[in-house]
Amino acid sequence: MARLKVRKRLNEMAAAMGLSDSYLSAVETGRKPVNDDVVSRAIEYLTSLDGKFDGRELREAADLTRGTVSIAGLCPEASALMVQLSHRFAAMGQEAQLAEAKRIQQKLGMGEAAHRRTEAHV
Repeated sequence: MARLKVRKRLNEMAAAMGLSDSYLSAVETGRKPVNDDVVSRAIEYLTSLDGKFDGRELREAADLTRGTVSIAGLCPEASALMVQLSHRFAAMGQEAQLAEAKRIQQKLGMGEAAHRRTEAHV
């Protein structure tokens, strides 16, 4: 957990993010869904403590737990591509999804860590 890596107690992080302790605890333990605003606040807070903190993993983890990915901020062509990919994957079985995900990751030059995350969540 990113908060523990920077050695902060839950109540410290919650206060800095303008959240209640109980809400942040529920988000961390998966009892409450996490939204983009909370993820952004968490990344901002953790980056303020550690300038080398990379929020991409935290954002990816949040996306995986929600089962959604925000396409806000993408150009219209990229947004359309993401929608097409989503529909294509939805029409496949799990094994075909995994094979196609690996093929795309290799084509894009994504590392082994991406393969492991995909396999763990399929």
